[in-house]
Amino acid sequence: MGETAGARARGLLLGQWGGAVQCQWWVTAAGLMLCAAQVGAWLILGLSAADMVNLATADQLDILIKQLAITGGGLMLQILFLAPLQTGRALYFYRIAQGEQTVPVSTITAFFRHGYGKAVRLEIALLFWQTLFGFFCFLPGVFALAGTQWLMPRTPADVQWLVPLMAAVPLLLGLIVWRALLWRFAAARYFLAKEHTARGALRRSRRCMKSNAGTWAWLYLSFAGWWMLCLSVVGCLFALPLVETAKADTVRQLEKAIAPGRHERMVPLGKMAAMKRKPATKRKTAIA
Repeated sequence: MGETAGARARGLLLGQWGGAVQCQWWVTAAGLMLCAAQVGAWLILGLSAADMVNLATADQLDILIKQLAITGGGLMLQILFLAPLQTGRALYFYRIAQGEQTVPVSTITAFFRHGYGKAVRLEIALLFWQTLFGFFCFLPGVFALAGTQWLMPRTPADVQWLVPLMAAVPLLLGLIVWRALLWRFAAARYFLAKEHTARGALRRSRRCMKSNAGTWAWLYLSFAGWWMLCLSVVGCLFALPLVETAKADTVRQLEKAIAPGRHERMVPLGKMAAMKRKPATKRKTAIA
């Protein structure tokens, strides 16, 4: 019981480091390709670096249309291509956390073969909640930032350094609250292969993460040193698979804690699809 999440993850990854590294880097490469495609679109359309950061005004309609088109295109690629890969990665590391040996790397593409629709619906739902929570969490910080623009020229020079803090503090608090609210959905990707719908995975995640936000926060803090290793390529090869395995193992432990004796193993997506296609048969009753 006293074993740390990192120690458990290292034990689960014994003999599977190669596959875990491949899985993580395929997803990372897909994310980098998506970013590169967006940057390439900015350059092809002739937008400047300032246009990438600042939203165009109403009198710059042509630039605004290009910005919305690139942002919308990137969002669609994230939903249709990157999200199923990320969900497949969650399935891969969850199977490792269950103690399975030699989990195939092709697991990351499992949702392209079966369950693609519910993986896309889950990503849309997650983006909806991220946007909704972000609006309310960052709104005070946005108002504070606007207030600093008005207050800065009216503040004595010797205390002007205090003005940016008026916006930085609410923005930082908003970020913390936003992340804490989203933690209720942190386990949804791991449960998608068990559930027939994205809504079921979200509901199961909320039940699993209820009253366990502190556990999830401590997991991230316990890997603070490992995150620093991600600044180097060699560090990423070791740190990211370890962190992903620890997250999957923590989700599994939390699920077992809230429902002792009812924890089932992950159902293969192909088998689930076959079960859904199999017609129901009526049981024949004997007539005395």
